[in-house]
Amino acid sequence: MSVEIWFDERDDAEAFLEELQHEADVRRVGFAGEEDDEDHAWVVLLPAADEAVLDLADGHGGWAPETVSPPAVPVPVDLPRAPRRLKRAPGQAESR
Repeated sequence: MSVEIWFDERDDAEAFLEELQHEADVRRVGFAGEEDDEDHAWVVLLPAADEAVLDLADGHGGWAPETVSPPAVPVPVDLPRAPRRLKRAPGQAESR
């Protein structure tokens, strides 16, 4: 599984790759809703990344988006089998 590391500036992405001593493609990708090409981020695609690589990217202003896991299956709620009685039955004393 490949890892995307995002940078705001191309210079930061290239400095990261130079320090990492790794060949990778640096491409520009826009976020959803961005219309200005100058605001698009730079993405470095690596085959894998460990904690040291992510720390190095952080030092150069980069970040790796967290993977989103599917939501857990909800636990069924134990609901009452009959409706609650809000009014007292005739002749029933009030309890406090």
